[in-house]
Amino acid sequence: MELEPHTTPLPHTKPKEATVLTASLEANPPAESQPPTTHRSKFRITLILIALFLSLFVAALDATIVATAVPVISHELNSASGYLWVGAAYLIGNAVGAPIWAKLSDIWGRKNIMLAAVAIFFAASAICGSAKEMRTLIAGRALQGLAGGGLMLLVHVVISDLFSMKQRSLLMGITEGVW
Repeated sequence: MELEPHTTPLPHTKPKEATVLTASLEANPPAESQPPTTHRSKFRITLILIALFLSLFVAALDATIVATAVPVISHELNSASGYLWVGAAYLIGNAVGAPIWAKLSDIWGRKNIMLAAVAIFFAASAICGSAKEMRTLIAGRALQGLAGGGLMLLVHVVISDLFSMKQRSLLMGITEGVW
């Protein structure tokens, strides 16, 4: 049996090819770390941002404004015990939904999942608006929270996908202003 010579460099030395490859990677980082190079018109970018900010605004509004109406709603539906669950159902759904929406958007794409989150959010809003019992309202709020978690998360994910780091920081600041 013949042994081949050991060709792996010692840990304290760098082969010439590795030095060239390292220099090449430093000059040109991998494509996955660079933003996409598709060119969109300013009009299209503006429309995308308006749609993202409006969906974030609706989800944020729903998370905060219902708290002022819950006492009247609880009184109208004759359920003092449901008072706490109206807000809690939304927040639980919101927390549970975020990682699920993120994974679904990795699998099926951001646009399709964002549109699904918007559709589910508005269907859940219709359920809440037409609720005649506290159970129906709480179920609708949980579904709203699930979709609202997706909306809040996916706005940030889409912005991160579409814009460079320089633009992203400004847009993330604007999203916090919308909230």
